[in-house]
Amino acid sequence: MKYTISQLSISRLRWSLSAFILLITSLGFYSFFYLFRESIRYVFSVSRNHEIWLMSDHEVLFYNSFYAFISIIMGTSSAISLLIDRPIGLKRERRIRTSILNDQRVLNWYFLAWATKLSLCLGIFFSLGEGYFEFSLLPTYGYLFVLICICLFLNIWLNIFRFIKVDVLKTLVVSGLVTVLFSIGLGSINLIDYGKLNDVILKDNVYHNYELQKPRANYCKYLQHQFRYVDFFIVHSKDKSDKSEKLFLKETEIDDLREIDSLLKDWEQIYSYSDRLRYFVKLHINSKTKMHVVNDVLYRIAKARIRTIGYSVIPSFEDKNRSRNKHFYIPRKIMDYEVFYDFFPDFENSKKIKEIEIEQFNDSLIFNGKNIKHDEFYDSLEETLLANNEVAFYHSYNKEISYKSFIEIYATIVEVITKVRNQYSIKQYGKEIDYIERSEQKVIRDKYPMIIIDENYKSRFMKG
Repeated sequence: MKYTISQLSISRLRWSLSAFILLITSLGFYSFFYLFRESIRYVFSVSRNHEIWLMSDHEVLFYNSFYAFISIIMGTSSAISLLIDRPIGLKRERRIRTSILNDQRVLNWYFLAWATKLSLCLGIFFSLGEGYFEFSLLPTYGYLFVLICICLFLNIWLNIFRFIKVDVLKTLVVSGLVTVLFSIGLGSINLIDYGKLNDVILKDNVYHNYELQKPRANYCKYLQHQFRYVDFFIVHSKDKSDKSEKLFLKETEIDDLREIDSLLKDWEQIYSYSDRLRYFVKLHINSKTKMHVVNDVLYRIAKARIRTIGYSVIPSFEDKNRSRNKHFYIPRKIMDYEVFYDFFPDFENSKKIKEIEIEQFNDSLIFNGKNIKHDEFYDSLEETLLANNEVAFYHSYNKEISYKSFIEIYATIVEVITKVRNQYSIKQYGKEIDYIERSEQKVIRDKYPMIIIDENYKSRFMKG
């Protein structure tokens, strides 16, 4: 009788210790996976533009539940090892128990090593390559996480069923439901307040805090790394009642347009003289911004002796509308007419230059004196360029038109001129203009110059 009571006490102690091991191991692994993910996010995805890999609450719960499920499996494996790791006289049972123990230990440490290395590599490349701007892993590859959970769960129970005889299907279903429920419960616990930590990073992120929907364009260039640039933002508040524009040079808010001159000059000083020859201001402008606001800003940029700007746009040939499309832009030369007017080509007195007027209104377009539809503009422009050499375009528009409407016309003009240049280059030299000698490029550029005079912008310098 004493022997029976002693055996019962040992059995209860063993089960209690197993439950404790299951709890501690599950919490330990969950903490490890959770903090490992957050470390990757905050170490590798945070950029100089105050961007970070953001996840929705649904994604956080899914990933947390996945980590919790894996952690419970690892905890269960450790608990099983404790339960069955005891001396026994029967040789066959000893072999089975030893085999199960080995399987559980291999499961724990090999899977942990594999998962850590794979997660680290994928996490670093996904973060540094800003893959989180392109797609989310959950809707596309969510089934892989589910399959990993199923494989690990079945691996444990198929080993256990070698040693005990129970109703296999019933045991699998019940234990599976219990594990899923506990996983969701544990996954709902966030060890850190990731929302507050995100806010610390995003407090200076203009994209996140303001409305910035950039227009699409058929023509644009990809920003090369050798160019130096500064980001200038014209955005709107997300509060619909506030219709005023907000201006930022990088993360510095501008209250007075006259501040632009001094801020740009301060920024210019950090670069060497050779670098200054390649720098420009890249404009990120909300689509609904009125063009008179844009031109007021360009006026101040020209006053700071900046010669080149870039209109940041979303390329229409992209398969997906990227939420952060930073690298595509339309280049434009700007000029301070008050200072450099004598160096500007005297088109009015030149007999070689053919002047083409483009008048843009809210709902209509006048091209070379004729009313045309917007979808006819591209073909009409191409026909005009092919029929004439050395054309200068004078673009005027209603000051209340949106930046989006302006870009549609401006990008079309640049696109058609570029197309005609390439066609002529291929015909004469067998290559596109970017791949021929500079002397040959000059011949083509003189024949089809990129002369687009923004009359509304120019008028800022010509008032009296």
